[in-house]
Amino acid sequence: MGLSNKLTPEDLPGVYGHEIGHVIDQLAGEISTKGLTQEPKALYDVGNNRTPP
Repeated sequence: MGLSNKLTPEDLPGVYGHEIGHVIDQLAGEISTKGLTQEPKALYDVGNNRTPP
């Protein structure tokens, strides 16, 4: 995993957390989201937009 050196100090924790999620998913063998319709979107929205839906 690599992160851009152009990330601001404010953006780094969110981007790092997001990318670690991809690493965990790959190590676990692609975690199924079957049956999870709203939760992944809500988590993505909060992590990506920094404001709750």
